[in-house]
Amino acid sequence: MKRFFIITLMIVVFVTFLQGPTTLVNKPEEAVGHNVEKIKLEPHVKIQKENLERKQKIPGLDFTNGLNASFTTIPFFSKANGIINQGTNKLYKNYQITIVTQTTVDRLSKVSMMAEKWKAPLSIAVFIKDSQNPKAEIEKMERSIANDYPALAYYSDIHILISNKTRYPVNNLRNLAIEHSRTDLVFIMDADFLPPLGLHDYILSQKYYFNIKPSNQHYFKNNLLNFNYKKPYPSLNYLQEPSKQPEINHGQVIDYSTNIYNNDEKDLDKSNNDNNNNNNNDNNNNNDNNNDNNNNNNNNNNNNNNNNNNNNNNNNNNDNDINSNINYIENINNQNLNDDETLKVAFVIPSFSSNIPPNQHPNNKMDMIDLVKSNKIEPSNSKVCKKCHSPTDFNRWMDAVEPYEIEYKWIFEPYLVFNKTQNLPFDERLKGYGFDKNSHAFSMAVEGFHFVVLPDSFIIHVNHEPSSWEGPSLDEQQWDALRIVCEIIPDIKQKNGYNPNVVLFNEPLPNECYSDHHW
Repeated sequence: MKRFFIITLMIVVFVTFLQGPTTLVNKPEEAVGHNVEKIKLEPHVKIQKENLERKQKIPGLDFTNGLNASFTTIPFFSKANGIINQGTNKLYKNYQITIVTQTTVDRLSKVSMMAEKWKAPLSIAVFIKDSQNPKAEIEKMERSIANDYPALAYYSDIHILISNKTRYPVNNLRNLAIEHSRTDLVFIMDADFLPPLGLHDYILSQKYYFNIKPSNQHYFKNNLLNFNYKKPYPSLNYLQEPSKQPEINHGQVIDYSTNIYNNDEKDLDKSNNDNNNNNNNDNNNNNDNNNDNNNNNNNNNNNNNNNNNNNNNNNNNNDNDINSNINYIENINNQNLNDDETLKVAFVIPSFSSNIPPNQHPNNKMDMIDLVKSNKIEPSNSKVCKKCHSPTDFNRWMDAVEPYEIEYKWIFEPYLVFNKTQNLPFDERLKGYGFDKNSHAFSMAVEGFHFVVLPDSFIIHVNHEPSSWEGPSLDEQQWDALRIVCEIIPDIKQKNGYNPNVVLFNEPLPNECYSDHHW
């Protein structure tokens, strides 16, 4: 009996040992064996299966037909009557930055509040939903602006885009507003945001950042991440001629505008030239010293390397090939960025959201910080999509007194001020909800833009009930938009000479793009 008990106990222990890895599911840190790995992978496999099923689903006709749809547009349907000389069509004052935004007729009240706070030019593209009878909706808009929204009439140029049975053509509208902006510097805004009073003049005071050149770049070494900036080395296999900016096709255009006045950009203070000459002399002296040091180091290294000639011959040949490739790419970069060419800079305007009434929004940073600390205002999308605005580095912004450059990472979607002559249009295949600003910011990063946060700037989203979008659910629209994004990412990389299968900014690669893992 005793022997039977012992044998039974041994069998139980043995069986328990064999089943151990699968019985410790709730304590994976204690388990061993391939079964645990299988359990850990199950959620990932499930997600990938769901994503594959989504991708195989055929999008609706409103998506596919809308990819290359054209629209009837009316640029300058109405012109700003307070800041424009109607005879010369020029701005009266020293306005040099234009808010560009898009909206529908039923949301004009929101854009009017924006105009009241901005008190500077706006270029607004208005979407007319009724393609069968657009006249009635346009007349309603005219009455509203004339009777209810004097700030819009005073500061805003209104452009019209008429529906063509697609999802909301957000990027077509943006491009329409940008194209007809009266200034080269544009500030991308959405209709639900409000700026503080005086933001135009503050941004204008930092305008010299748009005139950084290799010859004066050393003055900004405390503000830029790398003041000897060069884009990441492109792969030699993907070097191409610079791609031409795609032309915007708005279909039928009814143009009521006259010649548009563009303000000329001013250079940095020419008194810096003397300092530049002195710095160049210092740099020459440093180069002489560096050459001496390099020669000494090279002599020592050559003596050491002579002992290992047999092992290093092949490596030296490879190094020579690599160095020649790098020198070739350096020459390309130097040709692309000569002493007369300015760096591409985009100002990041930190974005927040709040439930407090618009008339209680702060107009200076001190009051803004107090409301942030009291949790009445919070960074945009902090609970929904942290990656969408985290590169702004809000903690640093709280204490910052000087502009600072940030490192771009996918899936950043900042609100930006940039020179429209340096930038590509928004991709008009993206219609409806999802990735319209994210993909454009990525394209700017690949094109070599510096993203610089202005420390005394901010905008605040006026929280509201979820908006209704034309077409299917927002979730479905977002997944449809991702199809386009997965084409945009490798395409813009390849056009700029980068291998589409190499990560630049934490963006997804082609084989992993159609997934929600990267946001």
